[in-house]
Amino acid sequence: MTTLYFIYGTLIKVIVGLFLLRFLLQLTRADFYNPVSLAVVKFTNPLVMPLRRIIPGLRGMDLASLGAAFLVQVAAFVLIDGWFFRGQLPGLLASSIGAIISLLNVLLSLYFMLILLRVLMSWLNPDPRNPMVSVLYSLTEPVMAPARRLLPPIGGLDLSPIVVLFAISILQVFLNSELVPWIARL
Repeated sequence: MTTLYFIYGTLIKVIVGLFLLRFLLQLTRADFYNPVSLAVVKFTNPLVMPLRRIIPGLRGMDLASLGAAFLVQVAAFVLIDGWFFRGQLPGLLASSIGAIISLLNVLLSLYFMLILLRVLMSWLNPDPRNPMVSVLYSLTEPVMAPARRLLPPIGGLDLSPIVVLFAISILQVFLNSELVPWIARL
C-alpha cells in the first residue's frame, strides 16, 4: 500500500507541476513556440481549455492553469483520504487549504529543480539557442535577478543560485513544519 501511495503522490505532483509550469511559462512570457512549451501546453490543454470559459485570465496570468492545478490537488486530497486511508472525507476548507499548501510546495520544488538544472547547464555551457536553455532561463531569471542584486558575482562566480536555493529550502521547511500540522488540526 505504501508503494501505491508513493506512486500516486508522485504522479499527482508531476501533473500539478505541469499545470504550474504552464502558468509560469505564460507569466514569464517564455517562447510558446518552443518545443518544451508546446509539450506542456499540449498535455495541459484538455483541462485548461474548458476552465478558461469559467476562469478568465487576469493581466497576463493564466488563472485557468492555476485553477486546474488546484482542482487536481483537491481531488488528490479527497482520493488519498477516502481511498488510501479509508477515513472520513476531509471538509472542503481543509482540502482547499491543504491543496494551496501543496501547490506552494510543488511550486517551490519545481523552482528548486529548475535552478539546479540551470546551475548544471552553466557548467556545460550549452548553446543559448537550445529550446530547453531558453525556456530554463526565461523561467528562472525573474527569481535569479533579485538574488544577483543582493549578492553580485564575486570574481566571476555567480553565487545567487545558492541564495535562491537557501530561500526555497527555508520556505519549504516553514510550509511543512508550521502549516501542515496546523492543517491536520482542522
